[in-house]
Amino acid sequence: MNNQETRYFCIAEHYVKVNFLDTTHNNMYLLRSYYPFLVESAEGHELLFEIEEVGGCDGLTDHFDGALDNSAGIDVDNSGLDISEDQPQVAWEYSTGCHVPGAIVLDKEGCYRFHSLDGFLHCIDSQGRMVYKPCDVGEPLGFAAPIVAPTGDTLICSYEGGLTLVDLDGKKQQKPYFRSKTKLDAPGVICGHTLYVGSENGFLFALDMQETKAVSLWDQVHE
Repeated sequence: MNNQETRYFCIAEHYVKVNFLDTTHNNMYLLRSYYPFLVESAEGHELLFEIEEVGGCDGLTDHFDGALDNSAGIDVDNSGLDISEDQPQVAWEYSTGCHVPGAIVLDKEGCYRFHSLDGFLHCIDSQGRMVYKPCDVGEPLGFAAPIVAPTGDTLICSYEGGLTLVDLDGKKQQKPYFRSKTKLDAPGVICGHTLYVGSENGFLFALDMQETKAVSLWDQVHE
């Protein structure tokens, strides 16, 4: 029985083909950050490259990034563009050494916060300079993004469930900011001192954001 799955991507007008040989894995989750570039087919277009025999490969993103960089000269590191001119120019570059699967968050001070695939939270200023040393907060979730609290602290939706807090100095709070078995795999929205965030099992959480912990304002189904 042939259980091969084939996907096509179009990135910067380059078409690539990925053959997954084992569909027992959630293969697109491995390339979730490239989902916006997914296309139905590459018919009529020359393939830049093709990757074979990568079903369930945890290193697929690095393999994919490396192939793009080598074949098309596409830089998968993070950079800032100066768009004040007719032709955008690279204003700065910041290398994470690893892919960033989720959204990059801009805070009110003009700093960028993002969670890289190797488990580190990064915070850089508007010139691409490191604000504090990258903080190890664990593997990122596919749809979540760092949440900037009113205090300026960063909340991370933990891969183990609940929320982790990183303070303004880049120090991780040892105890969970919000303890839960449920993964909060969604972007969060703050209104006043209440954080609203969705979960992997379809629930919406409303959390009162206190100094060292968050408290659920709504009753949830027993975990």
